[in-house]
Amino acid sequence: MSHNPLITVEVLTKIAPAFYERRQRIEQLIINNLEVMMEIDNGLIGTMRMNEEEAMRATTSKVSALTTQATLTPFLSAEITNYGAADRMIGIITQRIMQDHQKLVTMAAMNAPTNDEGATGFDQMMQVALDMSISEYEYFYSQLMMDIANQFSVVLPELAINAVTAGIVNPLADRLANEGDLDARASLIREIFAALDNDTRIKTAKLTIAQRPEIDTASLMAPIPEGAEAVELDNETRLEIIFQLLDGGKVDTSAFLK
Repeated sequence: MSHNPLITVEVLTKIAPAFYERRQRIEQLIINNLEVMMEIDNGLIGTMRMNEEEAMRATTSKVSALTTQATLTPFLSAEITNYGAADRMIGIITQRIMQDHQKLVTMAAMNAPTNDEGATGFDQMMQVALDMSISEYEYFYSQLMMDIANQFSVVLPELAINAVTAGIVNPLADRLANEGDLDARASLIREIFAALDNDTRIKTAKLTIAQRPEIDTASLMAPIPEGAEAVELDNETRLEIIFQLLDGGKVDTSAFLK
């Protein structure tokens, strides 16, 4: 979407609510499929090999649990078109841009030499294709895990974990509370999650989301005032706005007026 020049400031003001609302639905699907997301996060797709048919079917089946959801269109571009605020041509062009990018990436992977893990070019092509199909899920899973890390000291007392689990989790939680490095925090919260049963993980995620302030999606980006004219967006600025909206952050429309 960031490379589609038809997505102007005016268009973004109209479709702004769709971004965060889509994030909320994806996060709910992540919570519903938390064990699968943990497997993917731990490298499930990277282990897939074309000559191991049974394992490959098992992996694609797990991924399809995310990509065949009736409550979510496969792509954000379809979402904004269905939302009714964007012209159908915007969705079509965005789709074409994305398909061209996917073709380039998958062809590059297919022509790559066998890597150090023994994945052939065809293996890498399949891995890239699957990764791209769930890229939104992977992004929001990482974001959710960082949110959980930030709120874990608040959430932990409500989890009622047993003594054995507490013996593992509490020292990790203490380290997390005193760790400032983002990569180290991401690693620690994953260690903590590995020690929890899945029901407790789900409870942790839901309690974390409940800590967020209520967001009025309709007010994330104000319409352009009558008579005003917006600047043309470059790809980088368009991308920054999109990510800000995905995070539920308000965008100051006046900053993009001539």
